[in-house]
Amino acid sequence: MTEYDNALEQMSTTYKLVPDEARAQNLVLDMSDTALKKQENSLHKEIEELGIVNIGAIEEYKITGERFEFLNKQFNDLSQAKAQLETVISGINTDMSKRFKEAFEKINEYFATCFSKLLAVARLA
Repeated sequence: MTEYDNALEQMSTTYKLVPDEARAQNLVLDMSDTALKKQENSLHKEIEELGIVNIGAIEEYKITGERFEFLNKQFNDLSQAKAQLETVISGINTDMSKRFKEAFEKINEYFATCFSKLLAVARLA
């Protein structure tokens, strides 16, 4: 097996690519060995600069997503409860204002009646 065949085999097994797919993705297949080695070293350096892979990131993402869904549901429930409470409070305020006006009018009528009786008694005296 030639070096080219080994490279094709490695490309197929490692990257799941055939030469036509590699060309379609603009992957360079006709580079010199030194250029490929420089590119390989550059890519290895970039990978090292990425740092350590957090193995638990997927699980953390899942837990955080579940927590977000839970808190989002609570927020929506609280927003809905707030809107309902504001509606109830508005109704109570309207009812209180109506009752206050009715009571004030009755008290005003009673006061006018009492005041006219007091004036009538005062004139007689």
